[in-house]
Amino acid sequence: MNTDIEKLIDKYYKGETSLDEEKLLRDTLPSEEIKDEHTYDQLLFKTFQEEKEEQAPSSTKVFFQTINKPHKFIFSHKRMLYLTSGITACLIFVIGIIFYQLEQKNAAYVMINGVRINDKKLAVELVNENLYRVSTMIDRGLEPLNKAERMEKKLDSILKISNESFQK
Repeated sequence: MNTDIEKLIDKYYKGETSLDEEKLLRDTLPSEEIKDEHTYDQLLFKTFQEEKEEQAPSSTKVFFQTINKPHKFIFSHKRMLYLTSGITACLIFVIGIIFYQLEQKNAAYVMINGVRINDKKLAVELVNENLYRVSTMIDRGLEPLNKAERMEKKLDSILKISNESFQK
């Protein structure tokens, strides 16, 4: 093997070769007698040559041909029926949601014990009954306090009388 080829190999691995020099290496290196230290290089370039000459199997060619074909979209009556029925169902759903929301905004109601009451008079009566019950409960709760105030007034009046009688 001549020294020019060895220099080209070194240059190749450093990435400094031109395209012509690489072509020269590809053409001459696989066929020349070389030193043991460059058998790997010869094997590498032989592999490059074999890969270049290798043909793709016919099944992949057919596969790539089918991928590249433009797909025609066939619009049948059945697809048209599915499409229109789907669009109609979506429109009905959206319209139903809109009307439900409008009804909910305009409806006035009262919830008492988990029961929805829409009748205004009945709602007022039930609220008044509940307010009366609450006020009676508060009055009963305040009754001992009222008794204590009355006792305090009696004691104050007794103390005034006793103070007046004591001062005389």
